Amino acid sequence: MKAMHAPAPWQAAHFTRHDGAPIETVEDVAETVAQSARASDGLTLYGVTAGSPDRDGAVKVVCFTGNGPMSAAHAALIAAAPELLAALEGLSLECLADALNPCLSGWAVGKPVQHWGSDPGHVVPACSSCVARAAIAKAKGGAA
Repeated sequence: MKAMHAPAPWQAAHFTRHDGAPIETVEDVAETVAQSARASDGLTLYGVTAGSPDRDGAVKVVCFTGNGPMSAAHAALIAAAPELLAALEGLSLECLADALNPCLSGWAVGKPVQHWGSDPGHVVPACSSCVARAAIAKAKGGAA
């Protein structure tokens, strides 16, 4: 099945108002979201919630993913993130290429993950274990 979400890499982002000024009020947040919503013609707002509704039916919003054509797929992927992270952390992630010299991650600088022994003319992709370790680090806010 083909992924319906935006391709990697994704980054955590800090937003400003449309004019570049810092977001300082709830009204700034609302207007920033409204500007984004107006840029799409979708009429359904997607997002991710955590926990069960309280007595009044309110839920804790983790994030909104927007109202564009990939918003539902983004919400589904983000909602699965805690389980995906736990599954990766439960695996034994030894480098499959070279246990003594594991693959390096270029994610911290926006480049593909590659094996440490790659030369500029012949990049050897990182093994799946090292890609998983880099993803865990990224999920926890650290450099991969």
